[in-house]
Amino acid sequence: MRIGYDLNTALRFNRIPDIEKILMSKAEQLLTLVLPLKGRECFTLRIMDFFDRSKLPFKVIIADGSKTEAISNILSHPEKYPNVNYAYKRFPFDANYIDFYRKMVATLTEVETPYVALLDNDCFPVVEGLSESIKFLESNREYSICRGQHIDYKLNPFPSSPENLLHGCSLSIHPDYFDKSHTIWSSFENQDPLERILDWSHCTCITYYSVFRTKILLDSWKFIARNDCCDLFFCEIALALTALANGKSKVIEYPFILRQQNSPESVSKEAIQKMDILDRMFVEKWTKNINQLVSDTAIIASEVYGCEQAKAKIKITLALKNHFADRLYPYLEKRALSKKDGQSDIASSDRKTADSGVDEPIILSSLKDVHPNLIGIIEFLKLEVLEKIQ
Repeated sequence: MRIGYDLNTALRFNRIPDIEKILMSKAEQLLTLVLPLKGRECFTLRIMDFFDRSKLPFKVIIADGSKTEAISNILSHPEKYPNVNYAYKRFPFDANYIDFYRKMVATLTEVETPYVALLDNDCFPVVEGLSESIKFLESNREYSICRGQHIDYKLNPFPSSPENLLHGCSLSIHPDYFDKSHTIWSSFENQDPLERILDWSHCTCITYYSVFRTKILLDSWKFIARNDCCDLFFCEIALALTALANGKSKVIEYPFILRQQNSPESVSKEAIQKMDILDRMFVEKWTKNINQLVSDTAIIASEVYGCEQAKAKIKITLALKNHFADRLYPYLEKRALSKKDGQSDIASSDRKTADSGVDEPIILSSLKDVHPNLIGIIEFLKLEVLEKIQ
């Protein structure tokens, strides 16, 4: 027996208001959301239920690389979600990274809108934040990506119910996500693309969950697939450098996405448990990947801004040294302390997260404490509609 999500039960509730009028009337025709899948079927049903109940105005392309046909049997019937404009694409099982990379390229090639954003099935996008990001990019052609406030949350279970990870009584969020002095709020707006990349190197940059100009994101994933990049953490770096070499990036003061931290079957968490940041640097193709990324990024900067390639390579290499040094230093410091105390070696995350472990998390349980554009998501997550299924 396992805890699952009963879609029919959820649909009997009517507590989520319709999405407010989009601030920019044509936004829904300009953006496609890409939702890659691999397992976590219950989370897929949850997000599709949310999309349907909230009448998501954007087109969605679902790229399913799951091992089983469990979710395919549902999503192949769009009439089950009449309020979601989506295209369902079934791919072979994502048995390895290259299968996933090829799936991403094939999916992004089919995007017909000028803008695209990536989601996971444990993410809740904020429509108004997406619309504002599109509005900004439409008015500022020198920018390649834009996003609003990214918030990671942990879902707390109902006191009277067994723990489940789909719905709960409240959300725990680290206060850094609301601290505008934190680097997760950083925009990179220097006119010089190489200076932008240097600025990025010292920051906690969440690039993956942004609104991209479609061609830039497609080109990024083509690079990743062509070079069979070593892991997903490297992919995030490739996405950031490609975007910043092409244009500026902007973070606007608007809720943009809520991403669940305590969701199961996280590929990145599993990767961290198997290999820390030092382990991955000793993977043979890591060095090849990093050198190719430096070279390709320098070419982009040269073509778009006229930068001299040789000088561009030097600055991009410096930026990557900064990036990895900032992450290696605290890891090595903790590792030395754990050895001194006789503890076992520690696992390492691969970027500075907003959660420093110092301050108590903010608990969102009352709607009066929530931004108006997040109320629908918070109410949805607090619906206790789980049933046990085989």
